[in-house]
Amino acid sequence: IKGATEISLYNDWVEDEVLDELISAADIICLPYNGATQSGVLFKAFEFGKPCIVTPDEHLLKQAQFGVWVCDGFDEFSISEKIKFILDNPNEISTKRRELMQARDNYAAEVLSKSLFEYLRKWIIQ
Repeated sequence: IKGATEISLYNDWVEDEVLDELISAADIICLPYNGATQSGVLFKAFEFGKPCIVTPDEHLLKQAQFGVWVCDGFDEFSISEKIKFILDNPNEISTKRRELMQARDNYAAEVLSKSLFEYLRKWIIQ
């Protein structure tokens, strides 16, 4: 992208021990999948509170319900347009990070366990 000076591209298989380091150093993660049934990188990015750019793959979108920007298509133009949008609107990154933190709090094991326990308790008592 013309004029962008702080974009790094890593287009290769990433070993598990390197993945944490790369995600930790990134502001956002771009996942330009043409097709995916799931993405470990997406969940790892969410674990680190890093928002992602994703393509509109139906399986990926089921996993990416918050903290993402969805491209209009799978082509390089759609992806670069989304990157340009984020570069032109840097506050978007902190907005998406807040979404991720809120979702992480809502879906934390303790919260889900407590909700399940309360549901079961009510069901058993009735």
